Amino acid sequence: MISTVAASEEELPITPDKTETFCQNWVAASQFQPLLPATWRALKEKPSLTIVALGSSATEGAGPDLQDDSYPASISRTLLNSLPDYKVVILNQGIGSQTAHEMLQRMDEDVIAYEPALLIWDTVITDALRDVGEDNLIRVLKKGISKARNAGIDIMLMDLQWLPRENRYPHYDHYRRAFRKAATELQVPIVPRYELMKAMAQSGLFTQEHQIGTDVLALTEATNQCLATLISKVISSEIQE
Repeated sequence: MISTVAASEEELPITPDKTETFCQNWVAASQFQPLLPATWRALKEKPSLTIVALGSSATEGAGPDLQDDSYPASISRTLLNSLPDYKVVILNQGIGSQTAHEMLQRMDEDVIAYEPALLIWDTVITDALRDVGEDNLIRVLKKGISKARNAGIDIMLMDLQWLPRENRYPHYDHYRRAFRKAATELQVPIVPRYELMKAMAQSGLFTQEHQIGTDVLALTEATNQCLATLISKVISSEIQE
């Protein structure tokens, strides 16, 4: 049994076959294999798992549960198929337009209080667009990572989104490099969303309109499905061996 906070009976449109094939091939070739000891222990010992997705609008998504194209809802649906005999709850703690500091301020209440085994933290984009300062961002990330680790929680950081017009945001690449450097130093795995979105945009599956639309919605929704396949594979790998 798998549940996501705020349920709905509506179903998403079926992903086109070509996109699904691309996702399966990309996941099979991925080098993303983080160690998740708390996550795997929870599944083996309880067997249940609580995951918190902390972030801004990309995490919050368009609506509740099965109506939602966000990556937490996509992970929920994918885990339902890969772990049908386990109780998995995914708490979507996304609030649009929040900075890393604003997320840190609510980490005790919105993350640690639920005693999750896994935290997926999607941040930096708002910080980059507001140019809050790279050094300030890194300090906040380190505090948040330490807080979660001290609570015994596994952490994945979500890489920034690939933007077809990144040159419109002059600080974007600088923040992404600083973010990745900090994650490497702290040995925190980064979910490769940027590389995935760029590969999908270059695959020929999406029209120019899809790639440069206001919110790049078609590309983002397909990316979330691929991310869900990847993350679900990592989570269930120890159980299915």
